[in-house]
Amino acid sequence: MSSQSMEKTTLDNIPAPPIREPTAVDVEYGWQGSNRVELLENGEAYFPRVFDALRRAQSEILLETFIVFEDKVGNELQQILIEAAQRGVRTTVSLDGFGCGELSTGFLTALTAAGVHLQMFDPAPKRLGIRTNWFRRLHRKIVVVDGSIAFIGGINFSADHLADFGPEAKQDYSVEVQGPAVADIHHFALLQCGRPTHAKYWWQRRRQRRSELAFSDHDGQVRLVYRDNGEHPSDIEEVYRQVLRQAKRRVVIANAYFFPGLRLLRDIRNAARRGVDVRLILQGQPDMLVAKLAARMTYDYLLRSGVKIYEYCDRPLHGKVALVDEDWSTVGSSNLDPLSLSMNLEANVLIRDRGFNRVLFDRLEDLSDNHCKAMSHDIPPRGRVWHMTIGFLVFHFLRHFPAWAGWLPAHKPRLKPIPLRPGALTMNRAESHMATDAKSPGKSHWSRWKRPLTMLFFLMLIVLFTMLAQRLEWSEVFDNLADFKVRTLIIASGLTLVSFLVYACFDLIGRTYIRQNLTWKQILPVGIISYAFNLNLSAWVGGIAMRYRLYSRLGVSKSNIAKILGLSLATNWFGYMVIAGAVFSSGLVRMPPGWKLSSSALQGVGVLLLLLSAGYLVACQFAKRREWAIRGIEIDLPSLRMAVLQLTLGALNWSLMAAVIFTLLPSKLDYPLVLGVLLISAIAGVITHIPAGLGVLEAVFVALLQHEVSRGSLVAGLLAYRAIYFILPLLIALVMYLLVEAKAKALRISRKPK
Repeated sequence: MSSQSMEKTTLDNIPAPPIREPTAVDVEYGWQGSNRVELLENGEAYFPRVFDALRRAQSEILLETFIVFEDKVGNELQQILIEAAQRGVRTTVSLDGFGCGELSTGFLTALTAAGVHLQMFDPAPKRLGIRTNWFRRLHRKIVVVDGSIAFIGGINFSADHLADFGPEAKQDYSVEVQGPAVADIHHFALLQCGRPTHAKYWWQRRRQRRSELAFSDHDGQVRLVYRDNGEHPSDIEEVYRQVLRQAKRRVVIANAYFFPGLRLLRDIRNAARRGVDVRLILQGQPDMLVAKLAARMTYDYLLRSGVKIYEYCDRPLHGKVALVDEDWSTVGSSNLDPLSLSMNLEANVLIRDRGFNRVLFDRLEDLSDNHCKAMSHDIPPRGRVWHMTIGFLVFHFLRHFPAWAGWLPAHKPRLKPIPLRPGALTMNRAESHMATDAKSPGKSHWSRWKRPLTMLFFLMLIVLFTMLAQRLEWSEVFDNLADFKVRTLIIASGLTLVSFLVYACFDLIGRTYIRQNLTWKQILPVGIISYAFNLNLSAWVGGIAMRYRLYSRLGVSKSNIAKILGLSLATNWFGYMVIAGAVFSSGLVRMPPGWKLSSSALQGVGVLLLLLSAGYLVACQFAKRREWAIRGIEIDLPSLRMAVLQLTLGALNWSLMAAVIFTLLPSKLDYPLVLGVLLISAIAGVITHIPAGLGVLEAVFVALLQHEVSRGSLVAGLLAYRAIYFILPLLIALVMYLLVEAKAKALRISRKPK
């Protein structure tokens, strides 16, 4: 039946398909015929239909979404779900821990108190007021009611999908499905919310590779496709590629975040070269500027082949829809960018229905003709050489980023149930993301001001670095880079190697500390790999995640891994206190006139750091209480001998880092001065929480030493330092990590029973 008869359809006159209990997680769904489908454009069409279906629910509600906000839409959804649960409807709601991380405790408690089974996907706390769980998100938007009606698309439950929200209101799409295909969507939603599964059979895992466009004349065919980080990592992308290769007359893609891989870009280009009318409708007024910049890096490649590109400029485009020829369409949650195609959990429906295709085409044609700006390759962009250079680098980085990220150790995302009793909603650190808006009376002044102060400091550094960059003579920088002697680079590389070995010795102390029977050949690679990833990708990736993964492969328990990590951090920062205390208190570093932190104040900081490090040694020697628990991690104070070794190695590593920089900077600078400036930049890097202190190190060095030597020579030396101490070790560590993983995999295979 055609989609045109959908307008007057009610829930009562549609026979409900049989409700299937979940059977297998690894399922590929086939085409289901005789469905009724309707396009829902924006919140004005979507919310009334969904809310009406939820109010009429009799037995079950399954809801998955990326975002719920506490606005008029989110509050109405909350009330409807509460009423459904109270009248006995089994209500399961799965929310993403990033997209819904700002929901208050009161909002969530009201749902659980009414009996809603509420679960949060992959929650994580904020770090210095900033969310860090950006990747591998639950990005699907699915609603299934009574196993008889389903909604799927890109619309979240938030007021910014309504026109009265203002200029930032989103343009988006969803689809309502009734008929046999709902059984597949319902089955999938059951699986994703964690219902028990039965055994897999070979016919349930059968993969359909027949043509996506070769089908019978019957309309109303629907197929569910999804991507995950398991058996279906590229299903949605493969569907796009297949229909593009088979397209004969027209292709229209409207997508919010467009930055696909080279294979999909090539298929779009090749379709246009075959004479297919290919149109892309992309963001012209994006909610995130990076989306527009990333998409424009692909324009030249596509426009030269005849692809027509339109930028929608009325408001942010949030849709994820496409159509091919006169019968095939798709609507869903998947963007065509690295996150959606390679990392996030997504779901789309494929639709073979001429009526639906015609409705979608008319809506998109109206968008492109009346509300978009057509792009042209005839007008070269300003700064073409610079634009092409940056575009080339960013394009290839982001294109390979998902694969690189897959090599890194990653936790297994999970659904975390929220307790059913209001009084049971006691949140530990891992759950605190759900209460960021709940202002408790005991909240400290620092926790209130920490985020704005951090952001202010970060912005000040950006402004400072931008001003300094504008004053630079970049020709001087390049000349200084070209003048480096091979001998200088070899010395700097040798000092870098020694520094990494010293840092790896932190973990050798940890081996003694936990009394684990590990050889130095096992310990050193872990220390070197962790340090390289720590420097470039933050302590959460290198210091924590990498150590947990590598040490667990060596049979070290989680509690002992935590102790090694704690001892390594103590070694690094108590060593910092010793060397920084000595340098600052000696007055070797003079602060520039006009700085709020005077030279005398810096000396006072140095004395304080020396007292703290001395206090640590005293505690290790005389403290009667040797066991401490910090955030659930039990820590034993080491012996005085071990503590002295910690401080020595930590101070030595900081000294070696400064020696590398000193080797690469102009010879007129004194080593103690370079060491002092490095130590000051380390404080700024910790405050801003930027991985590798990118930009922070350079800004501090230029600000403090520009009166001693030229800015160009400073920046040239620091760029060389970045290459030798950060990038080169990261590449080596990446190879080491892959070798370790390959060796571990071979060992597992050899141990399997034959």
